[in-house]
Amino acid sequence: MECSSLRHLRAGTVSNALRVCLALAGVFLRVVLETPPAPALVRGPYLQRPDDRTVEILWRTSSILVGSVSYGRPGTVFRTASDAAAAQAHAARLSDLEAGKIYEYQVFGDGAPLSPVLSFRAPREAADDEIAFAVVGDTAGRTVPAQIASLLRFTSPDLLLHTGDVVYPDGRLDDYDPEFFGPMAALLATTPVMPILGDHDVKTADGAPFFSVFDLPDNGLTAQPRYYSFRQGDAEFFCLDVESSEYGEDSDQYRWLERSLAESTAVWKFVTVFEPPFTSENSNVVERLILSPLFERFGVDIVFSGHEHLYERSKPIRMFGASGKPVTYVVEGGGGASLSSFDPEDFSAFVAAVHGYVTVRVSNDVLRLEAHDAAGSIIDSVTMRKGADGSANDASPLAISEPPPAGVSAGRR
Repeated sequence: MECSSLRHLRAGTVSNALRVCLALAGVFLRVVLETPPAPALVRGPYLQRPDDRTVEILWRTSSILVGSVSYGRPGTVFRTASDAAAAQAHAARLSDLEAGKIYEYQVFGDGAPLSPVLSFRAPREAADDEIAFAVVGDTAGRTVPAQIASLLRFTSPDLLLHTGDVVYPDGRLDDYDPEFFGPMAALLATTPVMPILGDHDVKTADGAPFFSVFDLPDNGLTAQPRYYSFRQGDAEFFCLDVESSEYGEDSDQYRWLERSLAESTAVWKFVTVFEPPFTSENSNVVERLILSPLFERFGVDIVFSGHEHLYERSKPIRMFGASGKPVTYVVEGGGGASLSSFDPEDFSAFVAAVHGYVTVRVSNDVLRLEAHDAAGSIIDSVTMRKGADGSANDASPLAISEPPPAGVSAGRR
């Protein structure tokens, strides 16, 4: 009888213990299932230059929260810029910056750090004669863009020009993170990117996804900045749209470009335009005959293009009268898309079907351009010096003469 009671007691104790364990396990499971995952970055941070005094930091989070940025000069007390309300898409415009200086920053969500401490250079003042920038185009395939970003990260360019076709195959919003922001994250977190539209970028809703992720300088004419300009030190950049905007002589864009070039006080002038006016593979001759006269008249030093998946540098070209200044045309469309074929033209100084990127450094009146393959090796280089007439190209430029195609005088693309 006594042994039977003990057995029942032990059985009851085990049963109670089991029920307690099961109950605790249920509570734990509910906590695990009901606890939301920790907030995380799903895009960025990445940098933009909405005007000549401001750096904008943008990022996107996995959940709705209040974002903030802590920033300041190394060794100083950091300031904080915060969202006005909780959101998933975040942007912090930093305008109280000391020109040309290095700043550190860190991104937070609901007070918790989301990024490591990163750095950027504030926009340079107009009198600064030292600048550095990089050029990429036709970024595709993830691997090559990631290689380029990794290499450029350690050269510390002031900014990154993108010559168009940011996202293949058709510029869809869902492709921007896996195809562009992800592969190039290491560079975009420290270097403002200044892109233009390519033909693939406008395939979806006339480029609406492009404008939903990039915040570019206002041109004062269009609802979206399809073309724009900005200044960095003693250089001015004119970024054009030949894919979704008219650019003929009767267009708003042409008049804006003519006026902007005429008013520029910068020593160095650069243009980005997606389709190349001069290339050994499918030059846009109509674009050449409409826009190149402006480039020569106002002393544009280099025109950067993409579209063709290769690297090419032209000889200095003056085509529209002896009073104009010669222009160098550079194609950098080697950001990862399948490479183009070519048949070298007489105006070509160097051409190669190779993936890669371009770096440019300006010091006072000297410019050094280097073209790199995707492994970082230099495949072409040129040094330009400003002459007494303001031209940075040689005094005996290549002269090209050819009749305009029918209809060019109508001034429409």
